[in-house]
Parts: sequence; C-alpha cells; structure tokens
Amino acid sequence: MKNALSLILSFASALCLYQGFNKMFRYSNSDSVLYEKVNAYVAGDAYNYIINSNLSASYFVLAAFFGLAAIGIRIITTIENKNQEKETSNE
Repeated sequence: MKNALSLILSFASALCLYQGFNKMFRYSNSDSVLYEKVNAYVAGDAYNYIINSNLSASYFVLAAFFGLAAIGIRIITTIENKNQEKETSNE
C-alpha cells in the first residue's frame, strides 16, 4: 500500500515538474487567428511572462512537496522493514 502511494506521489511530482517547465518555456502570443496561443492569458507579453513565472514557481513547489512526501514514505517503509527483520532475527 505504501509503495503504491509513494509511486503515485512520484508520478504527481513528475507531472508537476513537467507542467512547471511547460509554463516556463512554451509561450506563444500572436495576434494572428491562424496561430494558436500557448500559455497566453492577456494581451501584453510582460503580463503573460509574469503570470507564467508565478505558475511555474507554484508547480515547482508542488513537485518538491510531492517528491519529498514520496521519499519520506519510502524512508518510513524501509525503517519499518528493517525493524521487522530485527524482530524476526531476535526471536
């Protein structure tokens, strides 16, 4: 159960990391109807860069949180397994 939760949190971390880099590096705001707007929210480029920088920072914080939670669960699981092995060998 804990291994599955750790795997899910690791996947969530990778997904947030991808979204953060997506917001940081993919940007297109053209006035033409033929081109698709990517990560563009308002008319000004500077405003869009500010919005995307804040969004990418929040995705990076989420990725760090999920990654640290996954690592913490792995550590707890390893400690529990070592304690069970000690108890089994002492009996």
